[in-house]
This record gives sequence, structure tokens and C-alpha cells, in this order.
Amino acid sequence: MGFFGKGAVAIAIVIGVVVLVAIYLVVNAPQPASGQGSVVEPQVCADRIISFVNENLVQPNSTASLVSVEELKGIYVINTSYQSKNVSVYTTKDCTLLFMNPLSLETAVPVPVVT
Repeated sequence: MGFFGKGAVAIAIVIGVVVLVAIYLVVNAPQPASGQGSVVEPQVCADRIISFVNENLVQPNSTASLVSVEELKGIYVINTSYQSKNVSVYTTKDCTLLFMNPLSLETAVPVPVVT
């Protein structure tokens, strides 16, 4: 039967299928959704957010400054001072989404049902 017998052909086919499946899985692997990427250190994220706020959100010739940063329920709370007021902004731990006014579902007033 020569150098490649029936067993060698079967092994080659199995290896080929395994390689094709592995390539398919790598190419079609799910990507993390926004907010689920790698974690950025709190201070680094806070510095990025303060820069973003000062470049895009505050009035001209004024700046927000960092007071503190803390982790709360899987997000960063970045406490700032702007025009002598304390303002908290919130961001995902991968520092890609910024929230200004969170709404707690635990304390939200239920909407009345109209019948």
C-alpha cells in the first residue's frame, strides 16, 4: 500500500478538519462589547476623563479638576470640582463610556399603569 496507508490518510483528514475548525473559531470569535474590554487603572482612567471633560464639556476658559476616583459596582466614579461645585462623572472600567447623570433603578419612581 506504500508509505501512506489507510491509517495515515485518516489521520491527515482528521488533522485537516481540526485545523479548519480552529481557524474558523479564531476568525469568528466574539469581540467584547463596549465596556467589556481590558480594565484601565483608576488613576489613568480618571486622568483621561478629566482631559476629555476639559477639552469637550466645560465652558471656555474654565477647567474641571480631579478630586478623587473610586470603584463602585463595577464602574469608576470620578469626583471632580468645577466652578466650586462637586460634580461626579461615571465611566466603565475600560474607560470607553462616560455617564453624566446615572439613574438608580432601585430608587426610581415606578410609572403608573394606565388601564
